[in-house]
Amino acid sequence: MHGVRVYITANKKTGGVKTFALALSAALSELGYECIVVESFGEMLNRATLKDLRQPNVILISSLGFGIFNLVARNSIFVLHGFPRLDDAGILDFTKVALATKLFSRWASRVTSISQLTYLANISFFGIRSHSIIGNPYLPSVNPYAEKDTVNHQVRILYVGRLVAVKRVEQLIRGFLLAVDRVPSLHLEIVGSGPQMNFLQQIGRHPNISFAGAVSNDLAKNMMRNSDIFVSLAEGENFGITFLEAIHAGCHIICPTTGGQIDWILDYPQVTYVRNVFDADAVCDAILKAVNALREPKKPFDPTWNRQIALRYDALIREAIGEKTKGFEPRQS
Repeated sequence: MHGVRVYITANKKTGGVKTFALALSAALSELGYECIVVESFGEMLNRATLKDLRQPNVILISSLGFGIFNLVARNSIFVLHGFPRLDDAGILDFTKVALATKLFSRWASRVTSISQLTYLANISFFGIRSHSIIGNPYLPSVNPYAEKDTVNHQVRILYVGRLVAVKRVEQLIRGFLLAVDRVPSLHLEIVGSGPQMNFLQQIGRHPNISFAGAVSNDLAKNMMRNSDIFVSLAEGENFGITFLEAIHAGCHIICPTTGGQIDWILDYPQVTYVRNVFDADAVCDAILKAVNALREPKKPFDPTWNRQIALRYDALIREAIGEKTKGFEPRQS
């Protein structure tokens, strides 16, 4: 949409929201939008930026950390990347996030959720409605579908994400320890940092388990291209951008039967599902099944994904600039 300027909020750290902002900016630029990624409150509070946000041909696409600027912007889209969870935050933080999300949503011209799960949780528990459900774009790897070289005949299994309880890395390690007893060529690499790091290193003391700590997005993608299997057992994943990146990198996937990734991952055969992520035997069985499936054909990742996402945001931008409607039901995209 030529003549429209889009501000997209992110943060200075790496992570899902940062990746989302950069990927959406690139995708919308392909449609002719002028996109500006904003990474700090200082940039948003710049007098020229605040003045620009009041212009009729300017729209703000914000996430939770910057949702307060929906009150300033003439046109805005608030993106629900997730929902408050008591098991991932204390009662105080849970309450603050829930109230802030509700307020920021009310101030926005349009609200969109990144998955059906995210929509359902927000409307059911917090009364926060979305105008649409639009998946996340991604930052393409420079060299996807690299040939998987055998390293000492190892089967390389990779996890990338936060090391917190809700990501179920403990359950992954316990299932892997059962699997590696049966298939000694398995190797598990755990990438990420978080409050469970020391605990996970204690239970994961095994020569076939390594911890890489936090790495850059580019390095994480390189590790995906060099891995055979990508696994994440978070049963409440909001979208699963790492699953998308891993499929693009040619990995076989292990994931739960629940989560936002179910919206799209069912289209791909190179996936093994875990019915109960809290059952170490079930996790072990999924790992062994995935290993046996490695020689099966993989469906290439849809090369039009980002353009499809951009076109859905294009339609939402046109709605937000054209009108502000109070009553709505979500449109599945």
